[in-house]
Amino acid sequence: SLKYVSIPSSIKSIGYHVFEGCSSLKEIVIPNSITTIKSHSFHGCFSLSGISLPSTLTGIAEYSFYNCESLIQIDIPKNVAVIANNAFEGCKKLSRITFPKSLIRLGINAFYGCTSLIKIILPSYLQNIPNKAFYQCSSLQEILIPNSVGSIGEHAFCFCTSLCSIIVPNSVTSILNFAFSGCKSLSSVSLSSRLGTI
Repeated sequence: SLKYVSIPSSIKSIGYHVFEGCSSLKEIVIPNSITTIKSHSFHGCFSLSGISLPSTLTGIAEYSFYNCESLIQIDIPKNVAVIANNAFEGCKKLSRITFPKSLIRLGINAFYGCTSLIKIILPSYLQNIPNKAFYQCSSLQEILIPNSVGSIGEHAFCFCTSLCSIIVPNSVTSILNFAFSGCKSLSSVSLSSRLGTI
């Protein structure tokens, strides 16, 4: 069974579903020639515990690392502008992630069920926090939301049961249904003065 992959520098893109279901894959070396990782590329690579993404990468497609249950930490490269829907959903051991300033858009369910995440610092140009972005991140204690965020979507932080406090910056004009539902430890909420919908 496949445990190690080294991608040659002649490759520019990792295609759809290429390593999906390679449940024994533990390590992959991705060269700086790669600019695109397409959807479902590493879907269900249960043993993949770490991956170094190349600085040339500009986006992370939907379901790219879906259910990579052994993935512990990841640094998003400096040129990535978009993390698409469900990109890291079900990465249960993911405890640390760093975002670049270039990131402007998160997809729906991007970190759904990442139950080991403790702290999130969102980058300063992020536009919105979409539906179920951090749904059931049950270990999440702290989230820093930048002044660039305009809205917080439905169920965005639903069942973040360790979240104690949150500051919603004045850039936020809407908080949609169930955004903080089930956050049973939440004791302090500072809301935006520009909120029109809650």
